[in-house]
Amino acid sequence: HPHFFNQLSCGLDLVSMAGEWLTATANTNMFTYEIAPVFILMENVVLQKMRELIGWSTGDSILAPGGSISNLYAFLAARHKMFPQYKERGLSAVGGQLVMFTSDQV
Repeated sequence: HPHFFNQLSCGLDLVSMAGEWLTATANTNMFTYEIAPVFILMENVVLQKMRELIGWSTGDSILAPGGSISNLYAFLAARHKMFPQYKERGLSAVGGQLVMFTSDQV
């Protein structure tokens, strides 16, 4: 398919390179405020600015490491919205098998 991009490799981007250098130099896990308070605060500021760019004053955000996991997050969020009881009861909460429509280019 002409609009399917498997690997999105690109040339050198100085901002990305600086971010990677900072992450590698700090050598920290950025999971909780207790482990990496500065990085968590920076992430919150970046995500707030991104929300403002699309016109949202409030909301929740998450940074994902790539497109595949982003699609998985979207699917899980949609499933939870439609079937909130799924988390505790599994497929029995749905009453059958879930179906997802995709293009034939997947």
